[in-house]
Amino acid sequence: MQEAELRGRVWSFRDVTERKRVEEALAEERYLLRTVIGFSPYEIFMKDRECRYTLINANQAKVLGIATPAEAVGKTAFDFFPQKLAALFHEDDLRIMQTGQPILDVERLRKGPKGEEDWRLVSNVPLRDTNGNVTGVVGIGRDITERKRVEMALQRAEQRYRGLFEDAPAMYVITRNVEGSPVIADCNELFSRTLGFSHDELLERPLADFYSPASRAQLGDGYRRALAGEFVTEERELMTRDGRIVPTMVRAVPEVDAMERVSGTRAMFVDITERKQVEEELRRAKDELETVNLELQQSLDREKQLACTDFLTSLPNRRYFFGLAAREFHAAVRYQHPLAVLMFDVDGFKQVNDTLGHALGDSLLVQIAQAAVAQMRGSDVVARYGGDEFVALLPRTSAQQALPIAERIRASVAAIHMETHQDPLTITLSIGIAEMQHEPLDESVERVIQRADEALYRAKQSGRNRA
Repeated sequence: MQEAELRGRVWSFRDVTERKRVEEALAEERYLLRTVIGFSPYEIFMKDRECRYTLINANQAKVLGIATPAEAVGKTAFDFFPQKLAALFHEDDLRIMQTGQPILDVERLRKGPKGEEDWRLVSNVPLRDTNGNVTGVVGIGRDITERKRVEMALQRAEQRYRGLFEDAPAMYVITRNVEGSPVIADCNELFSRTLGFSHDELLERPLADFYSPASRAQLGDGYRRALAGEFVTEERELMTRDGRIVPTMVRAVPEVDAMERVSGTRAMFVDITERKQVEEELRRAKDELETVNLELQQSLDREKQLACTDFLTSLPNRRYFFGLAAREFHAAVRYQHPLAVLMFDVDGFKQVNDTLGHALGDSLLVQIAQAAVAQMRGSDVVARYGGDEFVALLPRTSAQQALPIAERIRASVAAIHMETHQDPLTITLSIGIAEMQHEPLDESVERVIQRADEALYRAKQSGRNRA
């Protein structure tokens, strides 16, 4: 065969409007996602499997002591935190990536150069790819320094000033037992002010009168345990004069009279409204983080789908096909299985485009793709090779076994009749078939595809519309 002489150039143009729209939509999703993270009131960060920061927001940048979030990318906790604290973060990250389990609501303390305390409440969850594999860690943190100061102050107050009453930073109530029910014998000013009653209005009133309906039903059990000498700690809701609910943490112990007899209880109520608000905020933050993670996974899924699919026919594209074909080729080599390849294109397709337009040509390619897929088996793969050319991979199939499949594809395409403004259009295919050689062994699947392409050329030379 003589070497072909280059006589000119053929230009091919393809409408990529839909692909550009998809790309723009994905870019907008990424922008919205970064906007959500950037403007979140929480401290958000992401790390890869090497525990390196891949993304942080401005609030996390402040925690790390850097000017911009970009300065953290590629670095680890050891670049920003003391060695001991960084080691704890690193250990948590590794555990999450090994187990796939989140670590939620962990309190971390960092002390400044002058001993000042900086507390953070941190939740870390695994970041997964579309196959469920852990690819990194997503964390969200919140400054709870003030809350910790309050909690520790209350603990110190309880330990050192349990005997104090009016000056205690909590609501104190002393009850006396009246037929198994607590009646208010005394209370401090904070308790009466919180409920909106005067001190005298509360005295000799059943304590249950100032519980919410839900907490009132649970009062008896805790009261009996306190009378029995148990140190009771439980969450209960108080109800104010105007019906407002105040969530509290109540700690109750038995009250002993001068004769060392249990006469009632001594209870301390701590307003935990702020803590409840923080817990709700953390819950919402966790929900938001899970939503962000889901959106990230969906975006990655869409990007992966776009990367391996031909936008016009929805068949696998050439790049993705070669990856599948290489795996099947190696499997055929290992297990000595046959492997066949079909190459086919449309006879006279350029004339169709030139005379009837590219829109009709695109519609024709879609119908050919659908017709080919309908004739393939579940294990076969058909892809768009380029232009009007298609390629099919038939695992565990010889060339002789592939011939009937090729004929079915050719016949189903020949049966397509498209109405045009001229005469009805009938389309034919030329198909080349090649089988993998084991003796001598083909060096790669590309060699099998090349022989199928050569067979396609021979089918063209022999009159077209044949395999």
